[in-house]
Amino acid sequence: MNIVIIGPQGCGKGTQSSRLVKTRGLTHLSSSDILRHAIQNNHSQAAEIRQAMDSCQLIPDSLMLELVQFRLCEEDVQNGWVLDGFPRTYPQAEGLIDLLQKIGQQIDLVIEMQLSRELCIARACKRLVCSQCNYTTSTCQAQVGDTCPQCSECQLNHRNDDQLDVEGRLSDYHNKTIMAIGALGNLYPLVTVDADGTPDQVWTRILEVLNKHSGCMSG
Repeated sequence: MNIVIIGPQGCGKGTQSSRLVKTRGLTHLSSSDILRHAIQNNHSQAAEIRQAMDSCQLIPDSLMLELVQFRLCEEDVQNGWVLDGFPRTYPQAEGLIDLLQKIGQQIDLVIEMQLSRELCIARACKRLVCSQCNYTTSTCQAQVGDTCPQCSECQLNHRNDDQLDVEGRLSDYHNKTIMAIGALGNLYPLVTVDADGTPDQVWTRILEVLNKHSGCMSG
């Protein structure tokens, strides 16, 4: 089972991706996970990737697609994967489609999580993450500096890009990522899920979608 989950900043993609991983035995592949994996494995451009991540700069599409392809071909993802938050643009979507055809893989389901701009901004401002394992929570449940309850290796903090131009990122999503979703939806099953509500409520909606589409999934 290979799933792409896409949605605006603060919609809960990471939270729901983690649940897919735990319940379906899939590998979670967010953009940041893929970049960190490249750094840890001494990719030839590891220094440039680290610098871009530290300064919240975008990685060139050609390099990002190269890293995605490399990761999808590794042994630990062969039982299925959840690609979280990628592609973000139409060229990235076209590149992803091409590389999947090249390596003989497909997307079983594209999940578009929908949330209002106002709620996206409110959630992003409250979000706390662990830089080591990508555990995500909010200031309603934890405080800046608390030890991550999942890996116990790092302190929770606000994510760098949440403290930048949230409005600008949401505009980019609606101007660019929606086109990427459309490109994927032309080839693969595409569903929308209402991301308003508690994580449990949203998860129930995702389960309903998975059950409905289980017959067309490859794993």
